[in-house]
Amino acid sequence: MEFPQKIVESSDEINGFVIIIDEFQLLTNLNNPEAFFWLIRSFNQFQDNVSYILTGSVSNTAEIVEMLNGSTGAFGGRMIQINVDPFTKEETKSYFDERMPEIKFTEDGFDRFYNCTRGIPYYINSFYNVMKSDEIYDENLVKETFNLNLDQIVVLWIKIWGSLSDREKNIVIFMLDGDEFSWAYLSESTEYSTKTLSKYLKILQNKGIIAYRDNKYYIEDSMLKYWLKEEKLNYGIYP
Repeated sequence: MEFPQKIVESSDEINGFVIIIDEFQLLTNLNNPEAFFWLIRSFNQFQDNVSYILTGSVSNTAEIVEMLNGSTGAFGGRMIQINVDPFTKEETKSYFDERMPEIKFTEDGFDRFYNCTRGIPYYINSFYNVMKSDEIYDENLVKETFNLNLDQIVVLWIKIWGSLSDREKNIVIFMLDGDEFSWAYLSESTEYSTKTLSKYLKILQNKGIIAYRDNKYYIEDSMLKYWLKEEKLNYGIYP
């Protein structure tokens, strides 16, 4: 961590470094991620020419965000935190017009496309990869294409789902039947102890699967819910 600043001080050609740590939520796998963030700060506060950018797919209510930049976290609100929102419907249309003009929609087809992807660039691009330039996508064709290629569109979630423990999966499956759940309801309705439930809820938050707002827990990405329900409907079991 001292090395970048030493390079700047010894070079007339290099003015500084920007160090990017992508998918920083994976740092929760460390035995003590909070100590690691404090270590970064202990060096960075004396470095005028080194900046850190941490990016990841994580809920802004995740525990790791709090330990990094919360009021008692290592940087205590000193880091600039930017939450990247999905595209609006108008932004999605502009994105297609500029980058993917060969794909044509009817008005109701584009409405359905936006409802399926909710303006999330990852889903937009994944959906685009299975679309054809010689078709005009109306509402029914969008729905048919979406359902036939669901595994390709949600491939990221398939990978994440495969990495979850049985306990983590069971909590997510339990939450499929509702929209929001209080801590008390989850504690009463699941077989886990208070300590175990708290542990796995935090893990799922740090993985960007569950979010927390207004004293309620919920599955943050509706595409994950849709995929799991379709798997159960089609095959009789969850993956």
